[in-house]
Amino acid sequence: MEQRFWSKVNKTETCWLWTASTKNGYGRFMVDKKGWPAHRYSYTITNGEIPEALVVRHTCDNPPCVNPSHLLVGTNKENSADMIERNRHPRLKGEKHGRSKLTNDDVHEIRILRGFDFTYKELAKMYSVTFASIGRILNKRSWDHI
Repeated sequence: MEQRFWSKVNKTETCWLWTASTKNGYGRFMVDKKGWPAHRYSYTITNGEIPEALVVRHTCDNPPCVNPSHLLVGTNKENSADMIERNRHPRLKGEKHGRSKLTNDDVHEIRILRGFDFTYKELAKMYSVTFASIGRILNKRSWDHI
């Protein structure tokens, strides 16, 4: 089982990235017809059982990472504190969100440029984001606070 698990991992210099099935960005690994979060399975096979009521936290803030040296157990409260401390709280919007690729000014420009007949594809390439991201911005399903 472990051999099958590790065959689905791309080991980079830092993170070990899960390359198979994902859910909400986190790897999924099937064991006896039960889906495991891949980072929890990695922790379990390298460190043993996860104590009840604890979660496995990422020190690297990279959901597909299964590198055991990037994983530690903790409480939900600690996990939430990590998220807030690292600016990854879902309520943080726009450029305040720690993973934002765009600034508020970028979003203003995207909306203006669309009025000059730039295509979604052109805008995505200009700002190094996906076609879908441009669509969400222009339809105000994201960055709706601007």
